[in-house]
Amino acid sequence: MRKSNYTASSKSYDNRRHKLLPPEDIMPAGIYTCNINPEIQPLTPKFTLDLITWHNGMDNMFKSLKHSSVKLNLELSSNSRWHYHGTIQIDHVMKFYIFDLPILKESCSLEIDKIEDLNIWTAYCTKQEELMKPICKEYGIPYKYESNKIMKVKIEPLNDTKFTELFKLCPTSEFDY
Repeated sequence: MRKSNYTASSKSYDNRRHKLLPPEDIMPAGIYTCNINPEIQPLTPKFTLDLITWHNGMDNMFKSLKHSSVKLNLELSSNSRWHYHGTIQIDHVMKFYIFDLPILKESCSLEIDKIEDLNIWTAYCTKQEELMKPICKEYGIPYKYESNKIMKVKIEPLNDTKFTELFKLCPTSEFDY
């Protein structure tokens, strides 16, 4: 094997999309820092905020993780990107890297690291709590997310037409009511 003279600088490390600990540095059932920056954002091209649909999509992704669980706080960056800070518990290390990690990497940038000081990490994760809670409440989504709890947000149904009536309005409907 040929040796390379290339050494990664911290700058190139900082520009990577995903910053992850190697599997051998992860302890089963260990809790680690977790930063998740979703590719899809809730602001539509017409500048409307669709946080409920976005939140439910994120919930679907987090619920599909079978070998880990997350506890996250929502935050808005100075570049108007919605993202999460919190913790991830990795229950089965190798299955996490084989099955869960590809799910996260498909639609998010993420960073998983060791927690050096839990109090400092908690303060960092909740630094926007007073700003985010009111906007989350206004748009009907939770500020804190926990993948091991029911987190789906219900959307109010339309009150003008009952669902079964829609079939009657459809000329190609094969359903008889």
